[in-house]
Amino acid sequence: MSDAPDSSKLRAAVGELQAINSLIDRICRVRETNHIMTIIITDLVRVVQADQGVIHLISATDQSGGQTIVRTSPQKPGEIPFHVCEQLSGWVLQNRTVLRVDDLDNDSRFRGVSSKGGEYQSVLCAPMIARGETLGITSLTRRREQGPFGDTDARLVGIVAAQSAQILANALLMEELARKNALLEESHQRVQQEHIRLTDAIADRFSFEGIIGR
Repeated sequence: MSDAPDSSKLRAAVGELQAINSLIDRICRVRETNHIMTIIITDLVRVVQADQGVIHLISATDQSGGQTIVRTSPQKPGEIPFHVCEQLSGWVLQNRTVLRVDDLDNDSRFRGVSSKGGEYQSVLCAPMIARGETLGITSLTRRREQGPFGDTDARLVGIVAAQSAQILANALLMEELARKNALLEESHQRVQQEHIRLTDAIADRFSFEGIIGR
C-alpha cells in the first residue's frame, strides 16, 4: 500500500515527460515563429488547464513591442487577452525565473495589480531565454473558480519555456536572415536596373547617330 503514492507520482512524472517531449518534437518540425508559438501556448493551456495563455516576444529595442500569441481554453472563447503588466514582466525579466502568483489581488509583491474581478486570479509567467537573452515571456492564467496553479504546473511551464526558447530563437534568426536576404536581393535588382538605364542613356547619348547630329 505504501508504494501507491510513489507509483502515482511516477506515472505523473512520466506523463509530464511525454507531454514535454511531444511538444518539443512537434515544434522542431516547424519553421515559422507564429506557428511555433501557437503550438507551445495551445499545448500549455491544455496540459495545465489554464483559462488563457499568452506568449509575448520582447523586442531587443522596445520591451513593449514584439509579437504576441494568445490562446484561450476551448470552453472560454472570445475572452479579452491577458496583458502582462510591467510589474509582472519586470519581475520575470529581473529574476529570470518562473513567477507563480496564486492570488493576484493579494500578492504583496504586486500591490495595485488587479485580477479584473477574479478573471486572472492565478498567474504563471516563465521567461524564454536563449543565448543568455530573454526573448519572450510565456504567461498562463486561471480564473478564481479554477483555483491556483500547482508546483507541477509551474515546473512544467518553466521547462517548456526553457526548452522551446532555443528553437524559437533559431526560427526568429532564420526569419531575420530571410528578410535581410530579400532586402539585399531587392537592392541588387534596383542596382542592376539603374545600371541598365544608365548604360542605355549613355549609349543613346554617344551613339553614331547622336554624334552625326551635333
